[in-house]
Amino acid sequence: MREGLDAHHDDQERGAFMTNRSFDALAITSSVPFRVSITGPDLRGILETGIIPERFVPHLHRALNEAPIEMIDRVIAEFDDAPEAIKRLRRIAAEVGAAERIETWLSG
Repeated sequence: MREGLDAHHDDQERGAFMTNRSFDALAITSSVPFRVSITGPDLRGILETGIIPERFVPHLHRALNEAPIEMIDRVIAEFDDAPEAIKRLRRIAAEVGAAERIETWLSG
C-alpha cells in the first residue's frame, strides 16, 4: 500500500512540476527584453484573476503576441475550468493589444 501512496505522490509532484514549467516557460519568453521580469507564479495569478499589474502589461503584450501558440495552449490546459480561463485570456488580450492574435488562435 505504501508503494501506491509514494507513486501517487510522485505523480502529483511531476504534475506540479509540469504546471510550473508551462507558466515559467511563458514567463521567460515574455520577459526577455525587459529589465523587470515576470515570473511563472505572477503569470498564473494574472490568468487566474484577470488583473494585470501595470508593470506587467508589456510582458503580457509580448507573450500573447509573440510566444508560440503551443505555450499558450499548455498554460490554458493547466486550468480546471478552461472556458473561464479563456474568457479571462480574451479580456487580458484586449487590454494588452493582443486580441487579434488570440481570437485567430481561438477560432482556428
